[in-house]
Amino acid sequence: MVWNPRLWNGPDMGYRGIEGIILRRRDIFENDQEITLLTAGEGGLKLQAKHGRSSQKIYCGRLEPPNLVRLTYYQSREQSAKIISRLRIVEPFAELFDRSSIRRFIWPLLSLYADLFPEGKGPEDCYQRFITGLKLLGGGAPPVLVATRILVRTAVETGISPDFQGCCNCGETAAGSWVLSPDRGLYCPVCRPAVKPEEFTLPADLRRAYMVLEKVRWNRINSFILTEETLVNLESLLYRFFHYHFDISMLAFQLRNSL
Repeated sequence: MVWNPRLWNGPDMGYRGIEGIILRRRDIFENDQEITLLTAGEGGLKLQAKHGRSSQKIYCGRLEPPNLVRLTYYQSREQSAKIISRLRIVEPFAELFDRSSIRRFIWPLLSLYADLFPEGKGPEDCYQRFITGLKLLGGGAPPVLVATRILVRTAVETGISPDFQGCCNCGETAAGSWVLSPDRGLYCPVCRPAVKPEEFTLPADLRRAYMVLEKVRWNRINSFILTEETLVNLESLLYRFFHYHFDISMLAFQLRNSL
């Protein structure tokens, strides 16, 4: 099927064409399904797939997260819902989930993005970075490295990335175990206050890993030596950081070991 924007976005028919990553899928009504689609310019769209549960002929596994799909939809006048009329897979990223190591690190990211980017909030840089990361996973990149790099850059794009240039109190840049306070910035070992529940201890290796992943390009990411333990600890800290700032559920992250 040839992609023709004038045909798929025709004003007379009221159809719109769009491309995105499927973040979530859930059953609704008796035979339908609803997906959350991450798009570059419109954020997370919720769309309904009529007979998505009962008709394998129509969708045949194409609604699986995190497939990259191109679809058309129309607005239902009765329910004000967005109804999918056509859908095809651009990149079958759902096949990556056959590997448990990838599913363990990417599934919580899908849940985070579904909560972080509502409809109308278009995360174009985050969207493109997510696609690049999924492609690298298909090429054999370490899942924990890709997931943590996406988290770091998402923190930068959403404006919650801490300033690692020095202590916010004295400007010191010495090594050691620092304290990361969501409200007050970064404190060095000398100025660090007593750690409160909402503050996070940031050892030197996590601080270094964050700074590396914040600046490095995808094509150079494997040239830096970062241990899996460091990346897992940094990933855990970042999920708690997002939870603090945006009140996002950590259930997917907490349950991932059961996947």
